[in-house]
Amino acid sequence: MALPAWRVIVRLRERSLLVAQMRVKGMNTSDLAREACCSVQLVSFLTTTGKSQRNTCSLVSAQKIAGALGIATSALFEASVVHVSEPSIVPAVA
Repeated sequence: MALPAWRVIVRLRERSLLVAQMRVKGMNTSDLAREACCSVQLVSFLTTTGKSQRNTCSLVSAQKIAGALGIATSALFEASVVHVSEPSIVPAVA
């Protein structure tokens, strides 16, 4: 029997807080991505509203983004640990 698998989920607390911090620092999405050493797409996904919006990212990305803005990671993101059950194995159909 396999051991349970765990995953850390990092969620943006409030999109408007991220956007406000970017404004305070005078940064646009490209500036923040460059300072945080992450992709422009990730920053865009986190700051936009609409079909392409996201509110999750990796813990490392969250730390880099918060660090680039000069604030604590926990001010922008909240982490939770969830149990991930093993995926069922589906036999291949010949």
